[in-house]
Order: sequence, then structure tokens, then C-alpha cells
Amino acid sequence: MTSRETHSPAPHRTLRAVAALLLLIALLCPAPGTAEGVQTGTLVGRVVDPADLPLPGVEIRLEGPQTRRSGTTDDDGRFRFPLLEVGGYRVTADLLGLTAVEGDARVFIGKTTEIRLQLGEAVVPAPEHDPGDGVEPAEGDGLPTAREQIQVLALAPLIDRFETRVGASVGREFLETLPVQRFYQSVALLLPGVAGGEDGNPNTSGALRSTNLYLVDGVDTTDPTTGLFGLNLAYDGVEDVDVTTAAPTVDYGRTSGAVINVVTQSGQNAFRGSARWLLTNQDWNDDYRSDAPVLAQEVRAANSGPDDVDNTFSTTLSGPLAPDRLWFFGMFEDGEESLLRPTLEGTRWNEALGISSASLKLDLDLGPHTLSAQHNADDAAFGTFSVFDREPGENRAPSRPNRLSQELLLPFAGDIFALEERAQDGSFTKLEWSTVVGQDLAFTARVADQDRRLDRRPLTRRGGASAPHAVPTSFSLVPGPDGEPELQENDFALFNGITDLGEESRDRRQANVAGSWFTRAAGADHEIRFGVDYQETDSDRLLNVGGRPGVDRATGRDVAGQIFLDGDFRPPCVENLDCRPFDTRTGEFQPLVLLNFYNRPRRATRQTTLALYASDAVAFGRWLVSAGLRYERVDGEDQGGRPLVEDGSLSPRIAVKYDPVGDGQTLLSATWSRFVEPFPQRLLDNFGRAEPFSGYTEYVWGGLNEDAAEFCAAQDPNDPTGPCWLPAEVVDFAPIMVAPPNLDLDRSAVEEWVIGFERQLTANTALRLAWVDRNWVDLWDDRLTVDLQNPAGPQLVAVLENLPEAERSYRGIQLLVQKRYAERWQLLAAYTWSETEGNLFQAVGRSSFADFDDVTDLNRTNRLGLAPYDRTHQAKVFANYRQPLGWGDLSFGTSIRFEEGTPYQAEQAEDLGVLFATPRGSLQLEDVFQLDLSLQLDVPLVRGMELEAKLEAFNVTNGRAQVGVETDLGTGRFGQPRTLEDLQEPRAYRLLFGFQF
Repeated sequence: MTSRETHSPAPHRTLRAVAALLLLIALLCPAPGTAEGVQTGTLVGRVVDPADLPLPGVEIRLEGPQTRRSGTTDDDGRFRFPLLEVGGYRVTADLLGLTAVEGDARVFIGKTTEIRLQLGEAVVPAPEHDPGDGVEPAEGDGLPTAREQIQVLALAPLIDRFETRVGASVGREFLETLPVQRFYQSVALLLPGVAGGEDGNPNTSGALRSTNLYLVDGVDTTDPTTGLFGLNLAYDGVEDVDVTTAAPTVDYGRTSGAVINVVTQSGQNAFRGSARWLLTNQDWNDDYRSDAPVLAQEVRAANSGPDDVDNTFSTTLSGPLAPDRLWFFGMFEDGEESLLRPTLEGTRWNEALGISSASLKLDLDLGPHTLSAQHNADDAAFGTFSVFDREPGENRAPSRPNRLSQELLLPFAGDIFALEERAQDGSFTKLEWSTVVGQDLAFTARVADQDRRLDRRPLTRRGGASAPHAVPTSFSLVPGPDGEPELQENDFALFNGITDLGEESRDRRQANVAGSWFTRAAGADHEIRFGVDYQETDSDRLLNVGGRPGVDRATGRDVAGQIFLDGDFRPPCVENLDCRPFDTRTGEFQPLVLLNFYNRPRRATRQTTLALYASDAVAFGRWLVSAGLRYERVDGEDQGGRPLVEDGSLSPRIAVKYDPVGDGQTLLSATWSRFVEPFPQRLLDNFGRAEPFSGYTEYVWGGLNEDAAEFCAAQDPNDPTGPCWLPAEVVDFAPIMVAPPNLDLDRSAVEEWVIGFERQLTANTALRLAWVDRNWVDLWDDRLTVDLQNPAGPQLVAVLENLPEAERSYRGIQLLVQKRYAERWQLLAAYTWSETEGNLFQAVGRSSFADFDDVTDLNRTNRLGLAPYDRTHQAKVFANYRQPLGWGDLSFGTSIRFEEGTPYQAEQAEDLGVLFATPRGSLQLEDVFQLDLSLQLDVPLVRGMELEAKLEAFNVTNGRAQVGVETDLGTGRFGQPRTLEDLQEPRAYRLLFGFQF
């Protein structure tokens, strides 16, 4: 029986019951775009005459990509169209006796587009008189006659007096012209308050990179186990990306970082399609350079890489299945990348990354109702020297851990760094129903089901049936207990795979409904919003040390695999302090110690989240006052139904906006919010079981004995059952305990103040300045209490608990200037001054002890300081310019980025953690400056077809900044780069060829 079957009640029965309840609520309660993130926008307007008096009874018709709606202005001349998909719309106004005139407007994610329609005069010629018709012309016939018509004026809503959050939206027209990475998270990297994120997981406004929220068409695709992004999405299928960096509304929960909200394209009545081919080649790029001896082999391997082209193919197709009624949109992308991550042997692994993704969306218009069905799938394969969810460059342990640390680290994936192969795939299926009632009511209901699988395998399969080999890379002879010399390994690396192999599954079911009601009461406009969000996530893991399964002959216990420790005592190895006997090509090695690991049990956990929220935005005169409250309940249990975490949290949010001029173009705002962070399911995985470690039997190679050397020379050391592997010690982890679940654990929360100023400078240019002040409360950690004096051996008790001593805060000034949808050029420029300070900067931190006396007296003062991801000053400029030619368009794209260097400190590894020899963040790497450019040519053909070609150059100035550093004083390499990942990448190029219609 699988672990999922052991849960009670059955997950799908629970989902059906919850979905039925939510759909019933949806039928009774009108709602807006979505509950799990806003995916639509609103269009409002007012019709007035030349004297600026309202015109009631004007018929307004709206026509968009999939939408046709109509309404009539009220007594104040106002109209409102909620729940509109993102895109451009044609607005038509009709009034008896007036000439109808059309105008354009655009709707954005979560924004309110305001348009103004004013009665004007147009000179219209009178009918000409025919002298032969026998009728005398009336006075004035044949002369120009004044008639009235409607004129539509619209502004792109770069500032929105109804919006209280901090962030920005970027459309695909702008993104396609910029030299940026081709994933939707690139939009977040454009904005102020965002640091790092080149791997798609940024730190935003001081938050951890594991606390972002990733939404795709209303579906939460955040990886529930790691908190990182969980879906690869075809880049050419993106329509619009909206990013919230601070002051999120009550619609959003489970985040303190960025809310990255993606809307993909939809079909229209005209068939559209595209095909693109991207090419990169390491041989086109400049060489790496470094004077650090530790990088010599890696630099040589990277600079001598083969002249191979990495290809990415992408295609989209959309159109009507039934015009004006049913549309489809499909996209597919397949790409590969050769990562510059050589092994310690200098071998470069080509085609180390392959990602493919596909999506199909169907939209059905049934008058006031809209039905949408969508399926997304992606598949990724990695072969790399950097372990999943670890910082790049940590592929070499700085020093050989002592026995206690070794016993703690070896059974955990990612704590020993090694070559590995991962295959990750997943999908989600979504069904959505939305409807509008009149001009003031709308609602949406959605259900979604996601599957995510992660398989981990060794990249090299040599020696010991894929068992990993821990190999000393330098060592020395030290006096032993009896005075005789004893070998001590100083550095080591792990070859032939990782310590944990197997599979994980992360399945999530989601149901959302939400409501919106626009009304007028007591002389004020009210927009009342409410919603219900439900999620249920199952995590199922079976990970074991790789190698040869069997039965341990010393204990009779089932064996999953082995770790071989290779050692070479020959004088040249000891004298040169650089000897790696394991050969990754042949599997030959110098046997020393074998650890025979026992089978671990399969473990499974479930986490459910139920959220309820409501808010009221009240607009009166020049003021907007918004108040909302969100309640989130999180429960976690293991496969036996034992509770692991229980938390219910309230998140109040209050915002005030004021228009001092009265024209809606200058806004002052103040927002106070409290919101809780997500709870990573990996914590439930680690603590949702009675036994955290598997234990092992230690064997030594009999060939170390001179009398047996000749006999053992003929034996196969790869066979763990061979006669020369002699049992030495049984290491069982019974003394290591997991404390009972802490049901009083409170999720970390953020208390935030935002003071803002916004100004619309021109029709398509605006400025926003915000002061953001954040403080974290209820920070918690995976805390280990250690008893080294226990007679039975070291005893550890692991517990999750809130740490009153732990601190984290953020203060920042965020400036954004945005110019978009202009005739020739667009701009997004950002500047950030910020400080992120504290002493706890990991979501799970066994080595991140805060200053509590009962664990350790290390770092009593030095632990408090700048975060490792802090960038005090950041400046970014992204712009494009389009130059029409007689036979096409030429576009120039620019990306300019400057940021202060990474803060770091001198450290010393100790038994109970890391000792900070200097205060946290007291040292700083050099500043980083990078200029990227693109040149694109679009040539129209016939019938709307178009060819395109694009050249992109990254790091045009060929900057050579060091972006990472060795911080451990004990390695002898303090202040030096550890791997190529610690160097700014040299100048690189990318080509794109495309066709679209």
C-alpha cells in the first residue's frame, strides 16, 4: 500500500467535498477575477458633455480578443466593466442623435483602466443641392454644419488610484525586445527591491528566496517542498507578467517575497502562430580568467569546451474553433544548455540541462459566462555538479567534518556535494468558470490538480554499482592517540553520485472562489471583495544511499547502498597533498573504508491550507481607504495521521490614498500590513517520521594489512560483500532523537509599513517612489540540541521552534520610472537603497544558530549584521527603441545593471556551527556592472506574416567582477573564488531567428 493510501480521509474525497462547497458559495456569492491571485482587470469610464456635465443613457459597447459586452451609463454618466482578460479593447459609445466614435483602451492584470468620453463637435458637410430636382435649397445648405460626436480619451494606467500594492506589470511586447533571460521571472529582476534571482528565485524586499509566490493563470505553481518556482513555462506563451514587491492585498497569502503573477496568451478570432529558434555556443563567448589556483582546472575546462551549438525551439499556435465562441491557444518549447560546471577533475559536462514545456488552453464564451480549460506540462533533466536547492559553488566541503558532523551530514541529500542527475517533470490541469452580472457583480470558481515528480540518479555509474565515493583531496599525518602518525583528511570531494537517490512526488489540489461587488453608499464608492482559497498537498519521498542493495552480513539488516571512502597512503600523495585516486571513467580507486547503509522507510506528509479573506475599498472625493483581513489555517500530518503543525493566522491590511491635486495624476499613499510566510513542506518531510537517519555498518579494507595485501590485490573492492571488507563498527542512530511535533509553532510573519508617492508624468510615463519598512516576527528554525556527554554516544534532539532571539528587518527606498506603450520607445528604470539585517537568513538552518545560550556561546555578538543577499545600492535600466524602415522595423534593446558587491564575513567551522571571526557583513565583494544589448530586425511579408532576427550580447563590457568568495579561514583559501560560479560570466552571445503570422 502506498503512503498516499494510508492517509485518512481519502484526498480525492476531501477535495470533492471542498470543491462542492466552494462552488456552492460561488453560486450564491458573486466574485472577481480569481481568488488565488488576480488574473483580470477592470475598465471604468465616464461620459460628459462639453460643459463637463454627465451624460446618462449612453450605450457603451466593448469588444476585445474574446469579449463582447455592452452597458449603459448611469445618472452620473459612469460605466464599469469588471473581469476583463488582459489585452486591448475597442470602446464604442452611442447616443441617439450623436455620431458613434470608436477608441482604444488596454486592460492590465489587477488594474483599473479609466477612460473619459467627452461630447465634442465635428464639422460635417451638408448634402449638396441638385439644381435639377426642382427644390430650392434651404438657407445654409451646401455649407459646413456642426454636429456632435463622442471622443474617447484613455490613459495607460501606470498609476492606479484604486490600487494599493507596490509593483508593476510588463507585457510581452516590451519583454520580447529586451536582452534578458527567457523565463517569466525575468520581470521580477527588472524591478526595484529585487536582488539576485538569476536562477529564477529572487530575494524581494528583504525576504528569503523561498518565500515567493508563483502564479500561472491563477494556479499556484510554487514548489511546496522548497518554496522555489515549480513550473517551467514556454517563454513565448506569456502575455503579461505582474509582480508585487510589497504591500500585497488580502487576495494573496503564503508569501513575504514577490508575487509573480503570469497570464498566458489566449486564442482570438484570427489564427496566429510563431516559430523561433535560439542558438548559443560557448565557443562564441569570451574566455574565463582567474588567478586563483583552485580554479585552474575549471577555467581550462570551460575555455576549451567544444564548439557545440545549444538549441532552443519554441512555437505557438492559436485561433478559433468556433468564431466568436470557442478559441484555443497552444505553445511548446524545447531547449538545452551546456552548463559551465566542470568537476574537480576538470571534466566539462555538456548538455547538462534540458527543459521542455507545453500548454494547451481552451476558452468558451457563453454570453455572461466564460469557461476555461487548461493543461500545462514540463520536463527537465539536469546533469550537474551543483546539488538541487543549494547555492552554486558549494561543490567542495571546506574541511573534513569531524565524526559527529559526518554522521549528521551523510544521510541528508545536498549536504555532501556531488555529481548528480535529476529528472523532474510535472503538470497541472485547470478548470475555471467566471461570469458577470450587470456592471457591478462578477465571480469566478476554479479547481486545479497538479503533479510533480523528481527522480535523482548518479550522473556517473562507475565503481560499486553507482555508489558514491568520498575522496580526500588533501591530507596530512598527525600524531595519533598512541603517538604514532595518523592520517588526517583535510579536504574531500564526492564522486560517482550523491548520497540520496530515489524519487519524490509533490501533488497539489487547489480550489478557489472569490467575490466582488461594486456599490455606492453614504456618498462613497465601495468595492467589496471576498474569497476562499483551499490547497491540499501530498509529499511522498523514498530516498536512499545508492549502490548495491542486499543484506548486511554483520547485522542482517536490509541494505540500500554504500559510500566508499578512498584513501591513498603512498608518499607522493601525502607529500603533494593532492591525490584523488578515484577514476570517474574506469571506477578504479584505492579502497579504505566502506559504509553499508540500511534501507530507510518511505515517508509521506500532507499539508492543507484554508484561507478566507474580505476587504472593502472606499473611494470618496480625493480619498481611497481600503481595509482587509485574511485568515489562513495550515495543518500538517504524517502518513499515520499524526499532527505535525497546526497554525491559524490573521493578516490585517490597511491602506490610505490621497489625490492632493484632484486630477488623479498625483497620489500619496500609506499602507500597513501583516502577512504570514509559507511553511515549507520539507520540514514536515524531515520531522514527520520516527527515525531521521538510516544507520550503517562500517567496514575497512583488509588490504591495508601487509599480510593480506597480496590476497586482497586480486579482490574486487567494488563488491561490498567481498572477503576483504572486514566489519569494524555498527553505527546506529538510536541516540539521535526527533522531538515530538511542536503544535505551538507559529509561522513567521512580516509587519510592514509602506509610504508612497506616485506621479503620472505623461500619457504613458509615470514615477513611483516608496519607502518600505519591514520587520519579521516569530522567526523559527530547525534547532538541534546536542548532548556530547551522553554515555551511549552523542544525543541530539531536533525540534522546530520559534526563536525570540532571532531577528530580520528590511528598510528600503524603491524608485521606479516606467514608460510603456509609447509610439517608438519604452523604458523601465529602477533604483533601490536598502539594508536587510538580522541573524537568521535560511528557511532551514542547522548551522544558522541565533544567539541562545543553551545551545552554544559562539557568535554572541558577531552574528547580527547584513544579510548575505543584501545589496545596499542597486540601479537598473531596461529600454527599447523601434525605428521604422521602409521595408521593416529595427529595434534596439538595452539592459544596464549596477549593484554593490555581496557582503560576507570571515568564518571558522566549529563542531556546533560556524564561528563568525568578523561581524556578519563586515566585508564586501567588488561592485558588479553589466551592460547587455540586443538588435532585432522585423520584416513583414504578405498576409500578416513576418520574419524576425535578433542578436543579443551579454556583459558587453566584459566585466570581471568576483561575485562569490571562500569565507572559511580554515581552508587556506579565504577571499578566493571557490568555483566558476563565483566569477561574473564573460561576454556571451545569443542568436534568434523567427517567423510569425
